[in-house]
Amino acid sequence: MGCYISYLAAFAFHILIHIIQWIIIRKYIPVIITSLLALPYIFWGLNTILKEIPINCIILYWICGVFVMCINLYIIHKIAYKRTI
Repeated sequence: MGCYISYLAAFAFHILIHIIQWIIIRKYIPVIITSLLALPYIFWGLNTILKEIPINCIILYWICGVFVMCINLYIIHKIAYKRTI
């Protein structure tokens, strides 16, 4: 269950970033439709997790998931930058 919580936390954080980008830019961005469609599933997953897992475990899994996501994002951007040069 810990991995699922980590994945859901990282995915929710990722979707939140896209929604914030959309609000700041104030124009249509292609990813916004799928981001908005994913919100009900994120809320359902978070609601289910909150009912079954203690909050301290959720926070720990969330931190781990977002940490791994940030490392992955950093590595992917480095690879993408090297390919554009």
